[in-house]
Amino acid sequence: MAGAVAQGIAESMFCVATAQLYRPGCPVGIGCSFGIMDMAQALMSIGSPEMSLASIAQAEVAQSLSLPTWGLAGATDSKCLDAQAGAEATYHILAQGLSGLNLIHDVGYMDMSMVCAVEQLVTGNDIIGMVKRFLKGFSVIG
Repeated sequence: MAGAVAQGIAESMFCVATAQLYRPGCPVGIGCSFGIMDMAQALMSIGSPEMSLASIAQAEVAQSLSLPTWGLAGATDSKCLDAQAGAEATYHILAQGLSGLNLIHDVGYMDMSMVCAVEQLVTGNDIIGMVKRFLKGFSVIG
């Protein structure tokens, strides 16, 4: 995974450098998708924890360079709205939210990103609301 993150960052930085050569000072961000292959189905497993681990590592590098970045969360490998769908969406939204990613997308994707489902989108939106509230924390006035 460390090699994949290093390669993803290198490729992103090439794009940043190219953009700056073409138009100095233009706003840029870095990001890449870390596809974890389910060898049984030859599809990207969007529910695997490795996807968030790689996105979080990428976010740490981007933050050290003061660049915005993005990740993938709120999706599931499940084919229907069930406990697996909720667990995977919640884990990835919370993990990536805690990492400080600037943009998180793919909310609503199901069945290894083969379909976008309204019911998963609504569930993901509810989870995002809870995570945003959690990230605000609370203060004690004394």
